[in-house]
Amino acid sequence: MNLSRFLREVLLKSGTKVVCEEGDCGSCTVLVGEPDKNANTLNYKMINSCIAPVYSLDGMHIITIEGLSDAKELTEVQEKIACHGGSQCGYCTPGIVMALTALNENKVHYKNEAIKSYLTGNLCRCTGYLPIIESGLAVDAAKMKPINEIYANPQLILDLKETQAEPILLEHNPITYFAPTSLTQALKYKAAHNDVSVVSGFTDIGVEQNKKDILRTKLLSLHRIKGLKKHKQVGDFYSAGPKTTISDIETEYRKIFPDFCRYLNIFASPQIKNRATLIGNIANGSPISDTLPFLYILDAELEITSLKGKRSAKVKDVFKGYRQLDLENDEAITAVKFPKKFEHKKFFLYKISKRRDLDIATVTAAFFLSLNKNSNIILDLRVAFGGIGPMIMRFEDLEHEAKGCEFNNEFIEGIINKVLTRITPISDVRGSREFRERLVINLLKKFFIEASPI
Repeated sequence: MNLSRFLREVLLKSGTKVVCEEGDCGSCTVLVGEPDKNANTLNYKMINSCIAPVYSLDGMHIITIEGLSDAKELTEVQEKIACHGGSQCGYCTPGIVMALTALNENKVHYKNEAIKSYLTGNLCRCTGYLPIIESGLAVDAAKMKPINEIYANPQLILDLKETQAEPILLEHNPITYFAPTSLTQALKYKAAHNDVSVVSGFTDIGVEQNKKDILRTKLLSLHRIKGLKKHKQVGDFYSAGPKTTISDIETEYRKIFPDFCRYLNIFASPQIKNRATLIGNIANGSPISDTLPFLYILDAELEITSLKGKRSAKVKDVFKGYRQLDLENDEAITAVKFPKKFEHKKFFLYKISKRRDLDIATVTAAFFLSLNKNSNIILDLRVAFGGIGPMIMRFEDLEHEAKGCEFNNEFIEGIINKVLTRITPISDVRGSREFRERLVINLLKKFFIEASPI
């Protein structure tokens, strides 16, 4: 059962609404608190409860709309939405209240851009958003009581920590779910079960179950293994573990790879990014992955671990076909490694989709360019596209040929012609083959314009 259904049908907490059941509309938004490893407190993040299986939230504290106050008076956010007409039909309002409350929990100021960013995962068809934004701008953060103060209970935190320290083996026909507390346990289990799916944030699996009637029955989760969320420096790389979410990447790498982090603004809503992991996005193997083109041109590497030891492989070398990874049955991806030599460099990253926020890409692209300081002569050019074939494509032979060439209109036209002869886009609901080819042409031209020295 997903959390939203459990809340509504079992606990009869009907304040949490359900509309899309695929993490798009945000009406099901709740706050999830996890124990802070360094403090006697809980860290709260908003998530979509409609795609979060209940079993994946064991050892966490769930706050629904009913839990924000004692029901005798409105919270500061609720009061401002009421006063400024931020709710009409009211169906989306609980999720919007939770999203605006999350601003305060994450110590973000109630400013226009922050409010818009936190509401990208909340769909409202009635108000046109202006009254909602005005409601958020009117919130007095000083009157907001943090959730940790509302539920100031040291025993609760202790109980949750003790619960999270225990492994889970859930067997309930047809589901088998194993959440070990050590990597060795996980690797042994994976080696013994050929058809197990390694999971973390469940953002894909929840949608599959709700919309495609695909029920994965053997699941292995790494979320209880300590140390797998660490961002650290290892030699010539920055390393992010398998529990590192997209939100974590935005926070940890904002100064290191600013262009990538800005690009992640349109990866998905905050609710999704708080659960979805970078390694999950990689292992999904989608040819329209938002992150893979950047990782391809970065020459990012994967740390792959088995019971026999560890090996490293470049991200671009791990894929051998449509959603097919070169991994043995006893292997798991345990880190993504970003080369330090590219920190603070300029990247050109693009995602074309039917709407700007919270949508699946039609075509993605990533470019890197280094020119001689005294001329337009190319020292290093890197080009990768997604959505134009069964896998992400990087054109390394063309990159090699580009070295020493002048970066001008003639060069770009030549690159365009060569790229078009190598791609194999298909027609589907997100765009025709011809449309994708036109996007490739236009994105290369856009890159040339934006990358050319003034």
